[in-house]
Formats: sequence, C-alpha cells, structure tokens
Amino acid sequence: MRTSLLALCFVLFAYQATSSVILDTEGEPVRNAGGAYYLVPVSDELHGGLRPAILGNGATVILDTNLTHGVPVRFSSPLRIGIISSTMLLNIKFVTDLPLELVWKVGPEAPVGWTVNLSNELPFMGPFRVMPVEGGYKIAHFQDDIVADVRITHAGGFYRLLLQNGDPFIFQIKKATESSAKMSIV
Repeated sequence: MRTSLLALCFVLFAYQATSSVILDTEGEPVRNAGGAYYLVPVSDELHGGLRPAILGNGATVILDTNLTHGVPVRFSSPLRIGIISSTMLLNIKFVTDLPLELVWKVGPEAPVGWTVNLSNELPFMGPFRVMPVEGGYKIAHFQDDIVADVRITHAGGFYRLLLQNGDPFIFQIKKATESSAKMSIV
C-alpha cells in the first residue's frame, strides 16, 4: 500500500510538472539554464524587443521599438530540472558578450513604480515566474510579499518594464539562433 501511495504521488507530481511546461514558438520546452530566447510582444500595439538600457543612475530593462527581437534572455533555476515550468521561481538574464551578468531584479520604487532593473549578481533563487495566459505568457514577480505582474509602461520617452497588477506584458518565447544567442550591446 505504501509503495502504491508513493507511486501515485510521483505520477501526480510528474503530471503537474509536465502540464505546466513553458514552450517556445516551435512547441519545444524552454530549457533551464540553457538556450537563449527572445521575449516577443504579442500585442498589435507593441512591437520591438527587450534590451538593457542605462536610465538615470542605473541599468534597467526597456522595450526598444526599433529592434526586431531585442537581446535574448536565459531562464535559470537551481532546481535540477531540464525544462522550465510555470511553477518554478526563475532568474532571468540577458545573454550578451559583456563580461558581467545582466540579471533582472526589481529595483527601488521609482516615480513610475517598482521597475525591472539589472544587477551583476545572480541570486540563488530568482523572484520571477513565467506563467501561461491567453495568447502567450506573462512574467510574475514573487518575493518579499510582493506578488505582481511585469508590465510595460511608457514614461520619459521609454517603454519600461515595471511591476503592477493588471495589463501584463504578454509575449511569446522565440528561440534565438546560434549566431544571435551571444550578441554585443551597442
């Protein structure tokens, strides 16, 4: 009986893990700590790609409407699972040729709200989750009693990523090609 209960728990865990797998635009599972991916807006009003930018006194994440895909990102979790699921807390970082990490983090509250900034430190457990929504995926932030969606707002001439519930940034995940997976930021 004990073995049967253990087997049932394993099957239920495996079902939950596979039913929440995050897929790229080719229908392939998104890799944990492997591969590079573009986060492509699905909105008819927004186009372009995400990239790091220096605004004010720090580095932040913006949507650049002049780019086709932006700078690729990599998702990672310390869990020893090869694919990303919507239940995993993740680090997200830009994949570049720069000698420093460009890890997404939530910065101090700015006039536009809690913004998604960049850090050179990769924490053990990231604060983000990629979650399915109608038409694609959204990123949600889970840390220090702050649970909020990542959305895009136009402020100061830039489209910045920030935390705020409602109207999340909805995107699809497009695998970056080998030649573009590591690119310099101009």
